[in-house]
Amino acid sequence: MEIRALELENVKSYERETIAFARGTNAICGPNGAGKSTILEALGYTLFDLPPSRPIANWVREGEKMATVCVTVASADEREYQVVRKCGRQNQYYVYDPEIAHKLVEGTVDVLSWLREQFDVEESVDLSVLFRDAVGVPQGLLTAAFLDKPSNRKSTFDPLLRVEEYSQAFGRLLDTKRALDGQVQALEVQIAGYQAEVKELPRLEAQAADLVEAIEAVEARLIELAPRLAALEERRKALEAERDRLRELAESAARLEERTGALAARVDQAGQAVERAQAAERITRGNEAGHRAYEAAQERRQALEAQEKARAGLQQTAQECRTQEQVKREGIRRLERELQAATDAAAEAERLEPAAREQECLQQEWAQAQARAEQWQAAAVRLEKERRRLDQLEERLQLVQAGLEERQRLTAEREEQERLLEELDEELRSQRAAEAAENARLEQLRSQEEALGDVEGAQCPVCESDLTAQRRAELLERNREEVRLHEGLLAEVQRQVSGLAAKGQAAAEVLRTLQERLSQLPRAAEC
Repeated sequence: MEIRALELENVKSYERETIAFARGTNAICGPNGAGKSTILEALGYTLFDLPPSRPIANWVREGEKMATVCVTVASADEREYQVVRKCGRQNQYYVYDPEIAHKLVEGTVDVLSWLREQFDVEESVDLSVLFRDAVGVPQGLLTAAFLDKPSNRKSTFDPLLRVEEYSQAFGRLLDTKRALDGQVQALEVQIAGYQAEVKELPRLEAQAADLVEAIEAVEARLIELAPRLAALEERRKALEAERDRLRELAESAARLEERTGALAARVDQAGQAVERAQAAERITRGNEAGHRAYEAAQERRQALEAQEKARAGLQQTAQECRTQEQVKREGIRRLERELQAATDAAAEAERLEPAAREQECLQQEWAQAQARAEQWQAAAVRLEKERRRLDQLEERLQLVQAGLEERQRLTAEREEQERLLEELDEELRSQRAAEAAENARLEQLRSQEEALGDVEGAQCPVCESDLTAQRRAELLERNREEVRLHEGLLAEVQRQVSGLAAKGQAAAEVLRTLQERLSQLPRAAEC
């Protein structure tokens, strides 16, 4: 929050006054009784609820019934607000927004809460104590707290520096620190495991190369044996078909043998019947005598004719049987040839059996090679995965190492800035002590000047005896020269204080930036 202006109405010696403040440091100068302290008291009473040193009733301008203080402030969003405090006949305390012409908050509790929010301090902070000990320290007492005993310094500076809040924040961050340390240790263990796995990488790569060569050799052997394997497969199918055909022919030959035996038996029976008929014919020709013999012969002749017909039929049947026999014998010879071919085929199959076994072995080797190839592919996938993980770890390690180098550089810069800030603080404390001493000396000299200015009761400030006019004039002139000298010294000291304060703010900002950058960088435990 930034103070832009202060308006005083009927406040002590001010009837109606508006004081504008520029950005940065503003110096308020003037003789004793000009109202410098009143300005500081008005700001403390309005913005920090610190009552004036004199009673409120005496703070109102003589002859008036109410005093008004209006402080124009700019918030972080650059909007201007007016904090108004009235005392005397009636008391009012509120925050006014001139842009919308509306009171934002009203009453001591709400106004102070709004001010704490603008100051970015906790609700528990006492603004009056903050003003008394840090913002509006009375003239000549700026270094008094530093010279006080340790217990009093602690009670004064701990709330200002928010030591308890930092202690609580540190305590709350311990769990985070422990958790981060645990993660760092886990990552270190994981990195160690990865490094151990990476050590096996050359051996795995060599093994993978051997597997690749073996697979290439097997594949080449398979390519060479593929035509032979196809020819053997065709030959095996042809032999199996020939074996099935031989089995069918053997069964057909067995059936033909049975049928041939039955036909031969029938031929023998027909030959025996023909021989009996010829014998009967010879007997009939030798016994022809008489009519009876003739009739008998006739009957026999008829019977013989019938037998002749039967014999002709038998002969025809025998001829057919002989024809069938020749056909069957030809079939048997053909079957014998086929049987011989089947025997030759069986011999060829027996001769090719080693090649078939070799084929089976090659098929088994091919299956094993395929299994090894699959294993190699799985190993290659795992190897590629581990390579990617190793690349990621190496990349992360490079980032961590770069971060550590950056951290070392920034740490050195931070230490340099801290040393510079300490030197600036020390010099600033020295200059502010000198400023307080100069102010005290000026107050003393002005008091002496006031005492010398009283014509009737002028006394020597050393021996307290009455002064002559000439002596009083000499002392006044010397006193004024010393006042001018110390005013010049005070102005120089104030200029140096302002410069040191600006350098300190710049150094603090640089230190804060370095700290933020360091908080984003890895620590040495992550290397």
